[in-house]
Parts: sequence; C-alpha cells; structure tokens
Amino acid sequence: MKQILLFLCLLFSYYNAIAATSCNFSFELSTKDHHIIDQCGNRVTLKSVNWFGFNEPPQVAGGLNKQSLQHIVNLIKRGGFNSIRLTYSNEMLHSKRLVELKDVSANPELANKFPLEVMDIVIKALTDAGLVVILNDHTTLSQWPQGFDMNGLWHHSSYQTTAEWLNDWVMLVNRYRDNPLVAGVDLRNEVRTARYRHTWLPVFPNWGNGDENDWKLAATQAANLIHEINPHLLMVIEGINWTGLPLFQGYRPLLIPIRQDPVILNIPNKLVYEVHVYGYTGPEHTGEKFSSMGKMRYREMNEDLLRSTLDKEFGYVLEPEQPYTAPIWLGEFGVGSQHATQADILWFQHIIRYVTNKEMSWALWPLNPERADGIIEDSINDFGLVKDDWSDYREDWRSQWIRKLVSAN
Repeated sequence: MKQILLFLCLLFSYYNAIAATSCNFSFELSTKDHHIIDQCGNRVTLKSVNWFGFNEPPQVAGGLNKQSLQHIVNLIKRGGFNSIRLTYSNEMLHSKRLVELKDVSANPELANKFPLEVMDIVIKALTDAGLVVILNDHTTLSQWPQGFDMNGLWHHSSYQTTAEWLNDWVMLVNRYRDNPLVAGVDLRNEVRTARYRHTWLPVFPNWGNGDENDWKLAATQAANLIHEINPHLLMVIEGINWTGLPLFQGYRPLLIPIRQDPVILNIPNKLVYEVHVYGYTGPEHTGEKFSSMGKMRYREMNEDLLRSTLDKEFGYVLEPEQPYTAPIWLGEFGVGSQHATQADILWFQHIIRYVTNKEMSWALWPLNPERADGIIEDSINDFGLVKDDWSDYREDWRSQWIRKLVSAN
C-alpha cells in the first residue's frame, strides 16, 4: 500500500512538473477565488506603483522633463515593482494640442507629438521591459482632482456622457489589444460626490439603484463591453470612494455594498475589486479637517481597530468560496517621507502588515515627487518615491518597509 501511495505521489509530481514546464501560453491574468493567477495558474501579486501625468494639464507622464524614458522604466524595475497603474484623463485622449518640449525636455523626440502618441511610446517601453500596465481612467478633465469637483463621477453634464466614457474605453482597448502586458483596465478612479454642472450642488454616486449615477451598473456595462473586444483583460472595479456630504451622513462605502450586491460579469474570472486607503482619511473623514471635524482618521486607530475596520470595509471580500469572493487591489496608499507624524509611521506599518497578511495586490502612491503644475502639496511632494530629479529613489524611513512589502509573497 505504501509503495502504491509513493508511486501515485511521484506520478502526481511528475505531471505537475510537466505542466509547469510546458505552459507556453501568451501572458494573461485571470482570477481564481481571491487570487490573481497567470496563464499557467501560478498566483500573482500585482506589486505596483502609480505613475501619474497623463491626467494633468501637460498631458504627459511625469519625469520626462528630468530623465530619459528608459531611465525611468529601469528605475521602476529596480524598485522591485512588476506593474504600473498608469493614470490618464478622458480629455487627454482627444487632445489636439501637441506636447511641448519643456514637458519632455529629457526626451526631445517626444515633443510635438499628440499626448496619446506619447502614451503609446511610454506603454511600449514599460511592456518591453516586462512590466504589466493597468490603464486607469483617473479624471474627466486634465487637472489635479480636488475631491468635490467635476471629476467625481465617470460622467458630467457639461463634459462627458456615460456613452462617451464607454466609447473612450472601447478606443483604448482596441488600441492596445495586441499587447498582452496591457493586462487590465481600472475603470474609474475614486468615484465620489461630484459637482452638478458648474454649480456647488452635489451629485451622489450609488451602488445598485439603477439610475444614471449607479456605479455598479456603469462599471458592469463597461466591463462586459470591453470583454467583447478583449476577453483577456482584468476588470478592476473600485468601490465608491465617498458618497453624501461631510457632516451630513457622508461616508466612504468602499466595498461594503459588495456583500449583498456583488458585481456579476459575463466573464467572471476577470473581476478584481479596488480600494484606496490613506492614513489622513477615515470611514467618515474626507481628509479635510474642517469638513470632517470630530471624525476618526485611519491613522488614529490602533492596529486591532484598523484591522477590524478594513475587514468590514473590504477585507471580507477575500473570504474564500463566497458569492462575493474576489481579489482586491489596494490601488492607492502611501505616506509622507519628511512630514510624517508618529501616527502616520505606525499606520504605514500597520497597513503593510495588513496587505501582506491578506496576500493582496497593491499600488503605492506615487512614483512622482511633484505635480506638473508646480503646486507644492505635501500629499504629493512628500509622498513621492523618487528624488526631485528622478535620478534614484529617496532613501528615508519608509524605505525598509517598502522593501519588506516588495519582497513579501
């Protein structure tokens, strides 16, 4: 009997080894239960960094005026990242304004091209280096998002209809469908309360109401439409980042509604949910102290309370074999290098332990050390991973924790 069991074990190991060595399918990411897997069935953790710029007024990726594109790509690789969350604006996709030399002065060959042409070149450089690209529809307008603005929803009565938003995705997916390392699409950044037209009247997103502001409905429609063009893509759907008004029962739903009302796609093994978490925000805290006075921030929670809060907001989705089970990508999180308080430092350590223990994919915010418009803002200039000249990574108190995160799993 022992000999038979030993023979079966050896046979099983042999066939596994054959399967592993003979897997030569084209690169593709899918999902299995609460994990992302590759075309060979191996578990994959997206270890990503956010690289912004195509969503800003210059409409080009940041740093191209400081270092060569190849240098930046090499820098990303050297940091241990395997993927990029590449942000853009819908306005940029249609821009007829040529890129100015001053915005790409370290790469003069990119000047006098349309922004979308530059994005083509950036994506090719990234994927030629073996980096996975996740396209992120960050804003409607080419501007820095300001929370309560025109970019909160995927549509806006003055700028973009839902149909136009869908058409932009169709165009992009067709454009990159032959590049397998453009492996996923992040349908919309931080869906939240937005301004109606050019007034200060609010418009609230919802999950499942069936109206024009139903994010679940719009995201499902977009994902199924995209899969008709390219069924190989991961569909990254972020939970609602904020709905309502601060101090008037406004809150951060994230993935809480998923328990009762999960997304159902025509190709179900491509769904990844996304959340964003920063220490200076909270379940009922926008991050702006006057509008959220008296509400608790994540960085004010001890590790046990933070863990239980995050489990309620999204962590439960990782429970195996549930109707709502799916992988989660922490698409944005980060902390300052110089102005961090002790609470910020502890929060960063806690969130890294949480992500590692949950075996989640993640994307640090951001690679960039500055905004393109020159406005100094601690949450960007202080959060950036690279030096002001983009020559190398900053070495600061965060570095040891980021290295632990990158080397995990």
